[in-house]
Order: sequence, then structure tokens, then C-alpha cells
Amino acid sequence: MRLIRASYDPDPLPEIGDHACAFLLAPHVGTLAPVEALRLGSALNHPLRSLYAAGHGGAWSPVSTGNVAWDGADSAVVQVKPGASGQGLVVRLQSCADHEITGTLRLDGALGEFSNATPIDLLERPTGASLRVVNGALRLSLSARGIVSVRLDR
Repeated sequence: MRLIRASYDPDPLPEIGDHACAFLLAPHVGTLAPVEALRLGSALNHPLRSLYAAGHGGAWSPVSTGNVAWDGADSAVVQVKPGASGQGLVVRLQSCADHEITGTLRLDGALGEFSNATPIDLLERPTGASLRVVNGALRLSLSARGIVSVRLDR
């Protein structure tokens, strides 16, 4: 395999230096669904890491995407993280479909329920849209090939 980085600005000599690439082989039968490729790529590029920290008080327990349930077809949870401001839990969803997708987002296990959901942009600024949480669940729509980010608060 040959790989050449083709950028030229601001790096006029992109082929010089050490390069690191990661590849994933995913044996499967038939055509791999785009959402499965998204999940595999997310797992390769952002593996779940365990970090030790001293005990501290807080409203949320340690999280992984396994603590978030999303039932939208042809879409996946691609990120779960504490909010950059220190408030809430940010969940990012991505669609692989060529049409709008609607689904329900819930938190599983130790995370419990959330009472407020705020749609945010990629910089975690509120978008101004409103979302309604019903019985600890949030109904969301993702546009075709779209990304939706929400901050969940207790």
C-alpha cells in the first residue's frame, strides 16, 4: 500500500517525516452497512479508555456509549462525553442514511434519567431549538447524513 499526504499549505513538504496510519480489517458477508462502518471506524479512532482519578462528588457516573440507548435505524451514537463547561453530558449522533431518521435516546444503567436536553452545535453552544424530555427519554430526528449533538442535564 502506498500513502501520500497531498496537502501543501501550511506544510510545503507533506511527504517528509514519520507518518502513522491505522487500518482495520472487518471480515463480513455481503455488503457492509454504512452504519456498521461508522461504528467500526469510531471504535478504531476513539477506543474506550479507562482512566484512574481520585474519587470526587458529581452527578454523573463514568460513561461509555454502552450506557446510551439509541434506537434510530442507520444511525449511531458516535460520542458520549462530559460537557466542556463541566455541565451535563454531551451525546453526539450521526446518520448514515439518505433520508431523515427519527429515534429515541435513553440512558441505561447507572446513568439514570435526565430531565433536560439542550441541542448544541459542535462547539457545545446552544442552538436555540427546544427539545422535550418525556419519562427520561428524548425523541430526536436526524437529517439525511446529519449529525445531532445534545447536552443532557439532570
